[in-house]
Amino acid sequence: MRVYLDVYFILNLILNLFLMGITGLLRGKRSSISRIAVSACLAAVLSTAIYAVSFLIHRQIFLLSLLTVYGMVWFGFRELDRRERRTDLLVLLIVAFVTGGLLNALHAIGALVGSSPRYSIWFILLGLLGIGIAFCVLARELQGAYKRCQTTVQAVLCHEGREYVLRVLFDTGNGLVSPYTGEKVAVLSADFASGLSLDRTQNPVYIPYHSIGGSGILPVYRIDSVTFAGRTPIVHLPVAISDELGGEQEIQMIY
Repeated sequence: MRVYLDVYFILNLILNLFLMGITGLLRGKRSSISRIAVSACLAAVLSTAIYAVSFLIHRQIFLLSLLTVYGMVWFGFRELDRRERRTDLLVLLIVAFVTGGLLNALHAIGALVGSSPRYSIWFILLGLLGIGIAFCVLARELQGAYKRCQTTVQAVLCHEGREYVLRVLFDTGNGLVSPYTGEKVAVLSADFASGLSLDRTQNPVYIPYHSIGGSGILPVYRIDSVTFAGRTPIVHLPVAISDELGGEQEIQMIY
């Protein structure tokens, strides 16, 4: 059978990009597209070179191919931890097995037991099933990533028997913590807080804050509860009142 090396290289490149993309999503890796593309291209070049060398035995081809894939994962994800690299490699091999290698594995098993080629249609169906499962997992991961990217959500604030709807920004850099209780403190717009009349029923507790824009102290009150979209209510949440929020801004709270 004649095999054209340029076609073999292109197919390897496409497969490497596919496997690296799914592995990166499943493992939550952060890497540039150009770096992943370069690693996939280098691995495709090495795989083509290994295939072109005809005097290698199967064991040598297997070891060289495994080292090539390991190098692709290492260079593509820039992972320094060896355990993480091994896990990345294992996930990539599992994805490769489920999405395509299962077909070859079943075909090889069938050849060993002497099954008839007429049963190859079942191998194809199982291979398609594996690809479908992989894409379902990928779609679920993409949905989860999309939800994590939705940093602005709608919330319902309850205080003294009344409900208020507001927009909340989830800020991972908000490190405002009460030095007295160790609780995380949300930041509430002063305009919005004026409608709650917090200062009429509570005495404020002042806590310091430090940010790029400056530093100072903020008054902190407690609200009865706040419920973020799709989450359980948080009761007696401490909120710091800030004049920097509100007005023409869409955000009334930072959490």
